[in-house]
Order: sequence, then structure tokens, then C-alpha cells
Amino acid sequence: MQVDYSKVIEEELPIYKKALANAFDYIRDKYPTLCFCGLKINLSSYIGQSHFRHCDKRGWSIKVHNRYKLYLYDRKNCGLKHPKGGITVSLELEATITLIHELTHYAQGVLGKRMYNEIDTTKNSIEYLKMYHPDIHRKLIKTNKPKVVRATPLEKIIATLKGVWWEEEKEIIDTPQKIVESNKLVAEFMGDNRTIVTRENGSAIIHHIKPKGKKKDEIRVDLSQFAGTYTLAEANIVTEKIKEKANTAIQNKLNPLLEKKKKWLSKLKRAENAIKKLDKSIKYYNKKLLK
Repeated sequence: MQVDYSKVIEEELPIYKKALANAFDYIRDKYPTLCFCGLKINLSSYIGQSHFRHCDKRGWSIKVHNRYKLYLYDRKNCGLKHPKGGITVSLELEATITLIHELTHYAQGVLGKRMYNEIDTTKNSIEYLKMYHPDIHRKLIKTNKPKVVRATPLEKIIATLKGVWWEEEKEIIDTPQKIVESNKLVAEFMGDNRTIVTRENGSAIIHHIKPKGKKKDEIRVDLSQFAGTYTLAEANIVTEKIKEKANTAIQNKLNPLLEKKKKWLSKLKRAENAIKKLDKSIKYYNKKLLK
């Protein structure tokens, strides 16, 4: 392994050496069978983009620059990410995390059959923060929960080397849904499906209506006033009232959008007229050009 300190400022040299030692201690403990033969590491005190590269002819190389900011990829399987704008940290910690990130890519290349991803790198960075810098770890924010957590290729290989069996899929169980009161009709989004739950005399009927497309915007309608038991004729009347109330809610969402569209179309028309005038002026002066 070769380490190039030529672009490191003299007063920062001890900091980078300490960061390198911290990162290697963590990676060696994480991947004890990993060999660093032929790896080239270039460290720089100047701001830039850090990266990992592998080449069959030139060998494996890592370049680390200085940023003083901690950034993590937003991956659901990792559970945590940096807040907006990153986290301001010391040079030693930032260099250590960056080195752990790039050395994890090296482990993916050597042990993980060159199947690269940002899940292993992010998990290792979070784990290091939790172990040695809990104050920084507490500043991280949660990501959205995945439906299923799957092992990465590198995790499967390491588990096999350690003689541990990895479950192919680990399902994430969300908190239980709130129990619906008796004789209440509730309409709400649950995941990607609209679920309507009706309860009568202690028994529950669940209806799933799958929407055509996934939409983040929700339209909630209070239907509790329609709860109860109806004859077929009464049910038809209630159904029409529910449709009317739902359509009113949808129209309330639609009207502001139509108004915005009208304004933008007006601006577009003015812009088109201005462009036509400019074209006429350009055409006029082009004719006046001396030949």
C-alpha cells in the first residue's frame, strides 16, 4: 500500500495520519480478510471531490479531499441520513469518515466481486459515528422505512466467511394501526392503497381500492356521519352523498391548480408576443447590416 501526502499542508499532516489510522482500524476489524496490497491513497488538504477508482492495469486508488462537512447518502436500508446542508465536523472526523467510505468501496471491489453500492459505505459511516462520536450520530435524521431490508452482496459474503446465515429478507414491521371505533366509516391512505374500514357489531370489513398512480398528495374526507346500517335503497342514496362530498374535496384541490395554470398561460402569451417583437427587430437590423 502507498500513501501520498504531497498535497497535505504541513500543519494538517498529523491530523490526516490520525484519520488514516482510525479508518484502517475500523475497516480491518470489519473485514479481517481484506488485503490492502497494491492500494494507492492520495490525501489532499484542498477542497475537492473524493473518489475511489479501480483499474486492472494501474491498480486500485483512493483520493480524499478536505470539506469540513459530513454528508451521507439517503438510503432507506441505512435508516439515517444527514440533515439539510450536512453537519459541520472537525477535519479529522471528516477525513476519517471519507476514508471509511472509500475503503468500503475497495472492500466491495476485492471481497464483494466488484458489486458496488452506497448502502455498505453509508452503514459503515453511521456505525463508526455511533461507536466513537455519539454526539454527531444524534444529529442524523431518519430516512423513510423500507418495506423489506435486503442484504447487500458484500454483507452476504462476509456473513458466509464468518459462518453466519443471513436471512434473505427481513421485513420491517410498522407500528399497529389505530383501532377504529364501532359503527364508524373511515377512509384514509395506508401505503399505496386506499383502505376503507367499516365496523358493525364488533366485526370489521376492510375494502382496498388501489389507485391508478402513486400520488403523495392526499385528499381526506370525513365520512363518519354516514356510518350505520342501511337498506339497499338507502345505501344508494348514501353512496351518492359520499361521492358528492368526495368530489367537493377534490374540486377544492383542483380549483387552485386551474387558477395557477391560467396565470402561467397568461404569462406565456405575453412572453410569446415579446419574442415575436424581438424577432421583428432582429430581422430589421439584419437587413440594415452593411455588406
